[in-house]
Amino acid sequence: MENQKVKNKIFFEYDRFPPLGFFLNYLFPDSFSYVRNHLLPKKRRPLMLICETVNICSNDCLICAHSLMKRKKETMSLDLFKKVLQDYSDMGGGKLSLTPMIGEIFLDKFFIDRIKMVTQYPKITGLSVTTNAVNSDVLNDKELEFVLEKFERVQISIYGLDAEEYETMTCKPHFFRMLRNVKRMIEISKKRGNIIFGFRFLKDHSDQEIKTWILKNFGIEIPFNFTKTYSNWGNKIDTSIKLPFEGEWVQVKENTIQCLVPLFACQIYSNGDVSFCACSDYDITDELKLGNIKEKDLTSIYNSNKCKDLWNFDNEMPNYCKYCTFHKPISEIGEYRDLIENPIHLIGG
Repeated sequence: MENQKVKNKIFFEYDRFPPLGFFLNYLFPDSFSYVRNHLLPKKRRPLMLICETVNICSNDCLICAHSLMKRKKETMSLDLFKKVLQDYSDMGGGKLSLTPMIGEIFLDKFFIDRIKMVTQYPKITGLSVTTNAVNSDVLNDKELEFVLEKFERVQISIYGLDAEEYETMTCKPHFFRMLRNVKRMIEISKKRGNIIFGFRFLKDHSDQEIKTWILKNFGIEIPFNFTKTYSNWGNKIDTSIKLPFEGEWVQVKENTIQCLVPLFACQIYSNGDVSFCACSDYDITDELKLGNIKEKDLTSIYNSNKCKDLWNFDNEMPNYCKYCTFHKPISEIGEYRDLIENPIHLIGG
């Protein structure tokens, strides 16, 4: 992978004294340009940001840590979300995912307001989200069309091809409601290609079986990915309990080197806490918590000594990460070279 290409994405210029910098740049443009480019240290930034605006979910999946979560169930205030957008823009902006760590975006009572707010920040260059679509019917057609038009990518998680598989996985009787709402989303969306399916199976299904199911239910081809193998959320799920049907847990092994996922994204939670982990830190463990944006700006939090220490896994691997099966070793980063440009394809929405 080209080191300079990565470097340009994860470092940005940051003036410690913006008013002073403005006048120095006005009075001595050539000298100040040299100082800025060669003497002032640059700041680190994630390739994208994930913001959990709600941690309430309509499902209670066997493969999810939702039932283990001890955090208060809440919705992020609009004032706090505005600070997220401003802080991220100050870092240079980029892709923003609204996929909750634990939750469902259509249960966010401020969903429409947030999308309108995002449009006021031009440095936010793309929106993505993963949803189970069950609660998308809380929006009328006009609202849903507005939302879908603003997203670069909407991944719909579908938990089986029939009611038995779906309800066994989610522990909820939403299969036919999900089908109706997914069909409605496809019919309403005018932005073809931004909706994809992420199938989460407990049974064995072939590619052809899935394609046939999609055509039968929705009348068009939809891009999809699928799995029946699941991770243990920081080794907090008891994987000794066998999953139903043919579902499988990822085999647990000890991780010894840096995980690459934090390179692609960091996570901000509904209460403003920031985690080094973007994929499995569902209860905001102290080991991985970097700070809270109510107290400091995101640039300071992401460039803190604690964040720098967490980048040095060779020195001390966080206990939470040692046996986490979401872990992707940074030695495999060459396999993800195309994701430097668009990391949402790694994060999944």
